[in-house]
Amino acid sequence: MKLDCGNGEMSAAREFVHHSGIFDTASQVMGDMILRTAGVQCVELYWAMVLTCQSSLKQYVCCKLHDFAGQELVSVSDRANCITLPDMERFLTAWELPEVRRVVARAGVDTPEKIASSLLVLDQDNCCYLERQWSFESSIARELKARSKELLPLPKLMPRKIQKLMTYFKSTAEHPAIDFQQLAVANALQRRLLVVSGGPGTGKTTVATAILALKLEQKPELEIKLAAPTAKAAMRLKDSIAGNLDKLNSHDLVKKRIGDLDCSTIHSLLGSRRNSHEFKSNALSPLNCDLLLVDECSMVSQDLMARLLEALPEHADLILLGDRYQLASVDAGAVMADICDVAEPNAVDKKTADLFYEQTSWQAQTVQSLSSRHRNLPLNGCLIELLENHRFAQSSPLLGTVSGMIRDLNISGDAAAVGREIVKLKGDEFEFLTPGSTDLRHLLQKKFAQPRLAGGESLLDLVPLCSDGSAEAMNKAFALLNKFKLLAVTYKGSCGIEKLNAVCMLILQLRSINDPGMAILVKRNDYHLGLVNGDIGISCRTPDGTVKVFFEGIDHGFAPAELPEYEPVFAMSVHKSQGSGFGEVLFVMPEEDCPLMTREMVYTAMTRAEKKLCCVGSEKVLASALSKVTVRVSNLPRRLADQ
Repeated sequence: MKLDCGNGEMSAAREFVHHSGIFDTASQVMGDMILRTAGVQCVELYWAMVLTCQSSLKQYVCCKLHDFAGQELVSVSDRANCITLPDMERFLTAWELPEVRRVVARAGVDTPEKIASSLLVLDQDNCCYLERQWSFESSIARELKARSKELLPLPKLMPRKIQKLMTYFKSTAEHPAIDFQQLAVANALQRRLLVVSGGPGTGKTTVATAILALKLEQKPELEIKLAAPTAKAAMRLKDSIAGNLDKLNSHDLVKKRIGDLDCSTIHSLLGSRRNSHEFKSNALSPLNCDLLLVDECSMVSQDLMARLLEALPEHADLILLGDRYQLASVDAGAVMADICDVAEPNAVDKKTADLFYEQTSWQAQTVQSLSSRHRNLPLNGCLIELLENHRFAQSSPLLGTVSGMIRDLNISGDAAAVGREIVKLKGDEFEFLTPGSTDLRHLLQKKFAQPRLAGGESLLDLVPLCSDGSAEAMNKAFALLNKFKLLAVTYKGSCGIEKLNAVCMLILQLRSINDPGMAILVKRNDYHLGLVNGDIGISCRTPDGTVKVFFEGIDHGFAPAELPEYEPVFAMSVHKSQGSGFGEVLFVMPEEDCPLMTREMVYTAMTRAEKKLCCVGSEKVLASALSKVTVRVSNLPRRLADQ
C-alpha cells in the first residue's frame, strides 16, 4: 500500500507548524524526528506526532485524532495563513504503511514488545498517545480494574459496631437520611479498592480513621501506609487522623497504632532516586504494605499514580481520598475525576448493603438495582461520595452554600445565575467585593492588622515573632501563616501573585529571605535536604543571632543560601494551595477573564477557607469561570471498561 504524501504538502505542513505560533519547539522537533526514524515523508504521521506532543503540553494524556481530522488550523499571527489537516480516511490509510508501522503501534493488535518500542500508540478509538503516556494509562486501568473485581469476605460484627465506632456518627433517629460516611466504612470491609470523594469538611479523614481502626481490630499486624502528593497534604492528613482519635471508640492499642502511623509524600514512600525518574519501590520491588491510604488524589498525576499502583502488592487494599471537583494535577491526567466518572456513587454490593442495614437500619442502594444504563460501569461498588458538609454546617454555613452551588452546577446549568447568587451572598464568614469598590493595599493592611491568635497577635507581629529567637515565638509565626492566606490565579498583572506578594512585603517592611518574618515556598524538590516542592518556611533569627529558614516538622533551620529555588508565599497560587486549608482566605480574581479561570479553579480557591472567605473580583469574570470546565483528554474510562 502506498500513500501519496507529496513534497509540497509536506513542506507546507512543516512551514505551518514552525511559523504559525500554535506549536512549541518540542512538538516541531518531535514531528521531524519521527519522520527520520520511520524513513518516510508521511504528512499524516507528521501531524499525528505534532498534535499529540502539543496535546501533552495541555496536560492531555492523548490526542483524539477525530477531533482534528479535516479541520482547518489558522495561524496565531496571520489569520490569512491557514492549513487543512488530513481527513480521517487518510490517517487510517497511513497507519497501514510499512514505514509508519515501524514507529506506530496499534493497541489490541500489536504485542506489548512492539508497543514498548514504538514512538506513538493508537487505540481502537484512534486516540494517539506517546508510548510513555499509553503505558501509564494502561497500567492504571489494569491495576484498578483488578482490585475492583475482588470482593473480600465480610466479617461478623457486633451489633451497631459501625455506628458506635466514631462519636461523630449518628443513628437513624438522629439522622434520617443515609450517612454515607458509615456506608464508606462498611464498604471498605468488602472492597479491595475504595474511592471516597468529598469536599473539605465532609469527613473523609473521619471515615479513614474509622476504617483503619476496624481493619486493625480484625488484623492487628496489618502493615499500613499513609501518603499524600505534597508534604503539606501529608502533614494535614496525619494531623487530621490524630485529631479524630479522641472520638474513636476502639482499643487503646488500636488508637496507638493509628497515632504512630507515619504519613509521607508519595515520592518519599516510593523512594525517590536522585537524578532519576525511577523509584526504589516498583513492580519488581513492591512496597511492604497491606493497606495503602492516599489523600488528595485529585492532585496525583497520571505518571505518579501509575508508579504507585505498580509498586502496591496484589494483596494490598487501596483507599483513595479526594475531591473530584477540585483542580486536576499540574502534570498530565485527571485520574481522580476519570475514576469517579466510571462508577455510580454510593451504590454497593448487595451483601454490603445487607450488612449496612443490620448495622445501621439504613437501606443503601445496590449495584444490582441500578438501571441497565448505569449497572455496567466498570468501577461500580467502589465509589462513595460524601455530600454533607459537617464543618460548614456548624460554623460557616455560607461557605457550604457557596461550595455546594459550584459543585452542583452542571454544564447545562446557568453559570451566570449562580455567579449572581454568589456575589449577592453576605455574612460574617463570606463577602464578595468588586475591584472598583476595593483598594487591595488598604484591604490587606486591614487583614494583616486583624488579631488571629488567642494572645491577640496579628500578621503584623510576624517580624517581631521571627526576630525573638524562641521556639514558642516561631510556632506562633507558623500559626499566623495558617490562619490567613492570600490566593490568586496568575503570577503577572495587578492582581497577580508577584504584585500581591510585593504589597505584603511592603506592609511588613521585608526585602528578602534574610529578613526575619519572610515566608517562602519551595519550588523544587531537594531530597538531600529533605525539602519538597510546596514546603513553606519562615526566616527566623536564631539564639546566636543568625537568620535561618525553618519548616514545620523539621527540627533544624537552613541557611538561605543552601535552599532550592523558592518564592515569597504571603500570596500563593490556587494550584499550590491544594492540600492546604486556612482559617481565612482572601481570593483575588484576575481583572479580566483568562484561560486559567475555570469552575475547578474557583471551587478549589473557595474551599481552601475553613472559617471565612473574602473574594475580590467581578461578577462577569466569576460567571465566565463557572461556565468553563477543565478538560483533560484521556481514554482511561474506556481502558477501565475494556480490560
